[in-house]
Amino acid sequence: MVQPIMFKLSRRADYAIRVMLELCVAGGERLTAQQAAKRGSIPFPFLGKILADLVEAGLVVTHAGPRGGLNLAKPAHSVTILDVVEAVEGRMCLNTCLVRPGECPRDRICPAHGFWGRLQALVMAEMRQANLAGLAAEYRALRQSPRPHGQIFALYHLISSPPRASVKTGDEFPIPKGSRSKTWRNNEPK
Repeated sequence: MVQPIMFKLSRRADYAIRVMLELCVAGGERLTAQQAAKRGSIPFPFLGKILADLVEAGLVVTHAGPRGGLNLAKPAHSVTILDVVEAVEGRMCLNTCLVRPGECPRDRICPAHGFWGRLQALVMAEMRQANLAGLAAEYRALRQSPRPHGQIFALYHLISSPPRASVKTGDEFPIPKGSRSKTWRNNEPK
């Protein structure tokens, strides 16, 4: 069986989103790194470098001392998912050919180049639209009333399934081998 190829969010980016959500739903309360890791189900050894990147990007503030901890550096509504992902991963790019003009010698003649560019623009637009405040509101609601198990998985498979062919009035379709007619029209052989 052929394994599917995945465009996949990195573990670092996933953990970064989780820690940012935990800081957001803490409602201004400072969390220690240990608390944020536990609440977000993030392995603590991974969190240090992720937090350093988030601090460097100006998304998280650290406070030293016995009453120290972590807070969001900006209002949650002004922090997009793209901000968080790019803070830990760098600039998002779906394909090498999109890094800069001329990166791929075929970029001016390759139809896939345009497709990758359009897809990247759509993904980035969605990531710019989603902010921490919106995701945190959804997170609070889901903690009160979790979605049914497998709901997002089912949605993904519904979307990723090939479309089913349907016959519409006036449509013509090739006839299977062995038939006298060359096309079907309106479900009737011609």
